[in-house]
Amino acid sequence: MKYYMVIEDDDIDILIIERMIKMVETSINSVTFKDGEAAINFLQEILNRQVIKPEFILLDLMMPIVNGFEFLEMYEKLIYPFMSEVPVIILTTSLHADDKEIAMSYSFVKEFILKPLDRNKILEFV
Repeated sequence: MKYYMVIEDDDIDILIIERMIKMVETSINSVTFKDGEAAINFLQEILNRQVIKPEFILLDLMMPIVNGFEFLEMYEKLIYPFMSEVPVIILTTSLHADDKEIAMSYSFVKEFILKPLDRNKILEFV
């Protein structure tokens, strides 16, 4: 089973992301988390069980509990050494240049995309 992760707290954004990706690639499913902590826990469980890794991770920066930046820190230390082939793609409404600079400083972050997501961007990473 091919799947990707969505780490996003807004239900409307999740729905849009999932529908747009299904329009481009029907054979991939999503696993969704509303905060970075739940996503890290899931990824650790994948590593412990040695099961299929996600194709890619779509990450919002502004979320409750564990935000996108905190997720990136935890991912770098706990997950990336064992999942270096899984790219992280930032999906955000943030227009702050600092946010982009910080996010792109992580070697595993491959894209910084401003919402709304469009079909051409999906084609690049699916």
